[in-house]
Amino acid sequence: MKNSHTKTFALLAALALLVPAGAIAKRSDDKPKKAKEQKVKVVTANIRGVVVANDGTTLKVSVEKASGQAKACKDRALSFDVSEARVHTADNDADGDMDAADVLVGHEVKVRGKVTVSKGRKTTCSVADDAVTKAKAVHDRTTPEPEDTEGSEDEPVS
Repeated sequence: MKNSHTKTFALLAALALLVPAGAIAKRSDDKPKKAKEQKVKVVTANIRGVVVANDGTTLKVSVEKASGQAKACKDRALSFDVSEARVHTADNDADGDMDAADVLVGHEVKVRGKVTVSKGRKTTCSVADDAVTKAKAVHDRTTPEPEDTEGSEDEPVS
């Protein structure tokens, strides 16, 4: 009888040694890692920056500040189609119309439009360098300096 208890104990001891080995074999390192796919989304954003180029229908802006998820596009140059956008600016080219052609290179602008971003672990700007997105509104933040009228400031009022 002593011999059968020894065999049972030896069998249980051997099984106890195999369980940790089996647990080690099933580590998470052996499983394939789940690749988190980046979801591409088109978001509406308010972009503030300086005009780099303007041909009257396409406005290229160097982004200094952006709202919401479009903050990932900071320090990039984005192009906007402004052919159908509302433009708020002064008549800088003196043609009688206040349109996108009045927004000059070097002016600070605020553009409301669509921007493409990739959402995943970290939001990134996924607008291609040559992509043009539609703008809904353009506000020229640079106001023209008022023209001096001759002698109006220095003359005393009588």
